[in-house]
Amino acid sequence: MGSPAYRDKSPKYLTWLEKKFGRYPFPTAGIVMVDSDSAMETQQMVTMGSDVAALGADEFELDTVHEFSHHWFGDTVTPTTWQDMWLNEGWAMYAQLLYQLEREHAKDADLDSWLRQSDAALRKKYGPPGHPKPTEFAASNVYICGAAMLRQLQHTLGDKKFFALARAWAQDHRNSQQTRASFIAFVNKQTNRDFTALIDAWLDSPTTPPKSLKDRRR
Repeated sequence: MGSPAYRDKSPKYLTWLEKKFGRYPFPTAGIVMVDSDSAMETQQMVTMGSDVAALGADEFELDTVHEFSHHWFGDTVTPTTWQDMWLNEGWAMYAQLLYQLEREHAKDADLDSWLRQSDAALRKKYGPPGHPKPTEFAASNVYICGAAMLRQLQHTLGDKKFFALARAWAQDHRNSQQTRASFIAFVNKQTNRDFTALIDAWLDSPTTPPKSLKDRRR
């Protein structure tokens, strides 16, 4: 099922992810095509649905990057409870968006605008990502609103410090379960700055936090 050309690009995706987030956490990686309308980040061997392949090479590529990124965020660093689903889906979604940004040579401003517009609509429909509704499990707010929060962190820290933080989070917490509190504590310690208010606002606010929201110096 699906074109082999889709699947044979896995080393390219993993190399890109390693440059962003550090060493791949498992001994092997691959893709299994299954009869499904979705994909799943199963450890080492992600499953990609035939319906995803039917969407075309571009969409298949983005979904593959998303699922492989979960090997860093979700499969080795795992949220303790589903309330913190944003902790793995936000990172995976942001990795996908960054890959797409580079692939399409798009403008940063276009991604910023899309994220804020999408974030506002999703908060209105599903609520804030830090309080997912049990009746709306895995709704898009935990993906995109979480990614929007990471986007503001990147803008505030700058690329070098942000990706150093991302690599340290993935590598230093391998094979562990984490929470919002432990993520905030890690970010504050890693940066020697207090991002508690910024992160809490993005996770709890019913509306999109303002661009002017900043961290507090210690």
